Amino acid sequence: MWGGTRLEVLAVKAPDGTVRTAFNTCQVCYASGRGFYKQQGTVLVCQNCGNRFRMSQVGLRSGGCNPVPIGGAYRT
Repeated sequence: MWGGTRLEVLAVKAPDGTVRTAFNTCQVCYASGRGFYKQQGTVLVCQNCGNRFRMSQVGLRSGGCNPVPIGGAYRT
């Protein structure tokens, strides 16, 4: 919980062995109430728009329909 808001976190182990984290929400589709991801094999699929992302990309990109990266002081 953060400031009274429940947050769901994605954590994946990338092919290079690093652990990557992001909030399970799509920045574009959040307001729809369905802007979250479900895993299908090795990809994440936005439940609102259907965009697909490789799990190895989690935490690397921000903005658009990408999962919101967790970095810096927030990543412990």
